[in-house]
Amino acid sequence: MPSTVIMERVGWTRGKTVFCDRVQQLRPLFRRPDPAQRTEYLPGEVGAV
Repeated sequence: MPSTVIMERVGWTRGKTVFCDRVQQLRPLFRRPDPAQRTEYLPGEVGAV
C-alpha cells in the first residue's frame, strides 16, 4: 500500500516527507516471510541417513 494512502487513512496532517520516512522505517517489520526461506536445515541434516 502506498504511503500516501496510509497517510490519508490515518489522518496525517503534517509533512509528507516525514511520514514517508517513518513508513519506510516500519515496512521491514511487517514484511511477510519469503516462502523460499522458511525452511531451515542444520548442516548435514538433509543428507543424513
